[in-house]
Amino acid sequence: MDFTKDYMYAKFTDGITTQDTLGIIFDASPPPKHVIPVVKDVAGELTAHDEYGGFNVVPVNFAMRQFAAPVIIPLWAGRNITLAEMYWKRDFNVSYIAVVPIKYSEFQSSEQELVSAEDIVSGNVLQLLKYEDNIHAEIDSSTSLILKFKVNCDAPQPGMKRSFVLISSGRYEKPAGFVHGYDYFGETHSDKKIENESTVELLPNVPNPFNPVTIIRFKLPEDAFAEVSVFDITGKMIAKIAEGVHTKGYHKYVFDAASFSSGAYYVRLKTDNNTLVRRIMLVK
Repeated sequence: MDFTKDYMYAKFTDGITTQDTLGIIFDASPPPKHVIPVVKDVAGELTAHDEYGGFNVVPVNFAMRQFAAPVIIPLWAGRNITLAEMYWKRDFNVSYIAVVPIKYSEFQSSEQELVSAEDIVSGNVLQLLKYEDNIHAEIDSSTSLILKFKVNCDAPQPGMKRSFVLISSGRYEKPAGFVHGYDYFGETHSDKKIENESTVELLPNVPNPFNPVTIIRFKLPEDAFAEVSVFDITGKMIAKIAEGVHTKGYHKYVFDAASFSSGAYYVRLKTDNNTLVRRIMLVK
């Protein structure tokens, strides 16, 4: 299925009884070449009915990941689920949908030690993340955080399956590429002066999203050394666009991503006294 703003109806057989909570499970993913959202959004909402005609009055919102993954929506206990109505707010692919009992017991949990945390701008932020001391690391859509854990490698007990849950504190930010005062081509509007002549600026790339070529632009308030690099979401440098002394003013370079796959990347501008990062999106 591949339709946004469409209804999907699922009917189930009668007689599914359990003392546990009943829920609906399905796999969902955006269709190929779907633009990856840069802020959290809702994939759709679900309303379920039981055998007596009752239903959840307030629809349940649900999300889906970039790749196909199970989506489990808990509903109620002691009631059968006979019908589900799903209203999709994004394009989607689904290959199955079913009713399952959900148990909140008979599981074991353990905490995995965080052993490494690298911000592609700030560097090592492990100590800031490990301790609850009111000192925190800040991250938004303009950078990437790479976390590594010491995982318990023992196999799960027979009949059990291991899952990992990442718990964090933070918020979603607007995409770094959306700057007030710029139109699609990156020109400033006459009534909105947003430039600062005394600061280093990494300007929005144009176009963004792009396929496969985009222009990387930055401004220097004086002659200075500047290095421009591109990183993938794991923090690996995939291209160095410029490096050396640049004159005062505006500079632009072409980044050709023909050999890279679709997804989010990060452009980093480094000078002697500044490090700026901007998120860019390749869509093929």
